[in-house]
Amino acid sequence: MPDLIHRARQRLLSRAELDEIAAKLEYQETFDELSDQLLAMQLAGDARYRRAVERYLSFRGRVTAAARALRVLCFDWKLTEDYFEWLIGFIEGVDWDLAFGTPEVRTQAFHLAGYHLQSTRSRRLLGLLVQVAEDPCEQPSNRGDAGRALMSAAGVPAREVPLELSTADPGWARAVRDATDRLRSEPEPPPTVERRPMPRLVQLPDYVGEFLPDPEAASDLVERARRNELPQAELSAVADALRRRASGPQVRAHLMVMLYAGQACDADAAQTYLTSAEPDVAGLALLVLCAGWKLTTPHLDDVQRLVRHGEPPQRRLALSIAGSYLATRRSRPLLELIVSLAEDAGQPEAVRAEALSAMHRAIDGFPGGLIIDLDEQETARAWTDTRLRLQWE
Repeated sequence: MPDLIHRARQRLLSRAELDEIAAKLEYQETFDELSDQLLAMQLAGDARYRRAVERYLSFRGRVTAAARALRVLCFDWKLTEDYFEWLIGFIEGVDWDLAFGTPEVRTQAFHLAGYHLQSTRSRRLLGLLVQVAEDPCEQPSNRGDAGRALMSAAGVPAREVPLELSTADPGWARAVRDATDRLRSEPEPPPTVERRPMPRLVQLPDYVGEFLPDPEAASDLVERARRNELPQAELSAVADALRRRASGPQVRAHLMVMLYAGQACDADAAQTYLTSAEPDVAGLALLVLCAGWKLTTPHLDDVQRLVRHGEPPQRRLALSIAGSYLATRRSRPLLELIVSLAEDAGQPEAVRAEALSAMHRAIDGFPGGLIIDLDEQETARAWTDTRLRLQWE
């Protein structure tokens, strides 16, 4: 599409041509020309094509396309208020947003948030940026991106915001301090438009499939939860039943409902099962909290406990969660535990292989589960990069 892109830059595309590109974006099943199509929308389209572009906000197959879709909608078409919930969700982070170790969509979201806060008040958005910037469990690059966003929010001209910002930089500390001061009086105005919700349907990480019960045995309640068809009253009833300490098949079904359709405000309903005497129930509770609701940070002790003492399936699950967590977050105790298992000649070979795979997952830069059959080069890189990381983790 080189000629099309050139004409889009010159704003020479006809309405019929733009309509055709939008129709392809909305309904196509192959995506060979996706980058050029989105670029054409960015250069020459307008907000009437939002539905065609919106489809790609959750496009796992190509994170660069999701990042561009977010930019088109929020920056080029000035629809940040409409997609505010998406912006918040991407700043919080999604599991599939990794490309060569870099969170493409999250980085774009930080940039857009800073730009948005130059002219708009939002205690929720500003507070989230400060939270990420100050969180010691965040990777340094993410804390730096949050700091850069806070600099932009304070009105620092784009040309003066560094491309990379270290947390040791005085500019980072100043940006966080100024944002914290601003938060004291920052309001949360009501939305000016009807905001597009980020889908409530849980998008589970790819690695969870092997740990889920047989889908053929799923109850109607679980299936309705998976399809996002349960009303809030039924979800609340399931959470209350878990709080009353359900048992047997019922607890497994109820945990699956919470995994697919629950909300993190019901975390206490699942937490009590982390120490269940039934290993599969304890593992399922960890899956709900960490893979489903992204609450790994407050449950790192539970992850480490199952890594150390879990039955083989639960240990593998905990190591999968650990590797996925460490790909985007920091925890020296968790990383040291994984290294110690991989080094321990007294451990079964399967345990050492899974621990090594978790190390590889932590530095690999791509979403997914454990890869047990690492080749010689992958093994060497896992050890080298992990030892380097331990110097600053």
